[in-house]
Amino acid sequence: MPQPRTHTKGDLLVGAKALEKQPGLVLLMGCIICRWTIVETHTAMLFATLLPDETESALDIYHTFFEANVRKNVFLAVAKRKLSPSLYRKADDFHNDLRRVMGDRNKIAHGLWCWSENAPDCLCTVEQSFVSNAFLERLKVVRGDPFNIPAAKQFGLGAKITAYSDKDFSTMLERMEAFDRKGLELVHAFTEHISPF
Repeated sequence: MPQPRTHTKGDLLVGAKALEKQPGLVLLMGCIICRWTIVETHTAMLFATLLPDETESALDIYHTFFEANVRKNVFLAVAKRKLSPSLYRKADDFHNDLRRVMGDRNKIAHGLWCWSENAPDCLCTVEQSFVSNAFLERLKVVRGDPFNIPAAKQFGLGAKITAYSDKDFSTMLERMEAFDRKGLELVHAFTEHISPF
């Protein structure tokens, strides 16, 4: 995966026009975000299969807790009583991997996207800690209109820019799809092996 690097020269194109520079990458971004929705659905199914007589309650629990560690702890508390030790370990591993996949998705869904002449075949994100409130206010005002900004002036010297290529997005999508298959396999395993309290 790409690593943040310091952006030292050139302007950044920010806004909808930045995304128009790489429509194929935007398509992959959309696929990643859609796949995340499927991953979340299958993760919710894991909750429901743990409590087959209380599926609505299980889904309420899942949708009530947004923080990943809280969801994991609630899930594992129930799983400890319902699953064999080997399935419990798989469930724990699944939730540990979920954080990595969630991190990939969050980089895509919550990124401040820009385009740079320094990486013309990529789309870039600016590390959140370098984004000023004034910039975000300006972004609301121009909403979708392209504008160029000197990176050092707008984001401060040493702003971290991460460039994502076609290969980076494709790798993320493949990892997310493989993870989703693993989640479905767990749903089937849980269904076959749920033990009563």
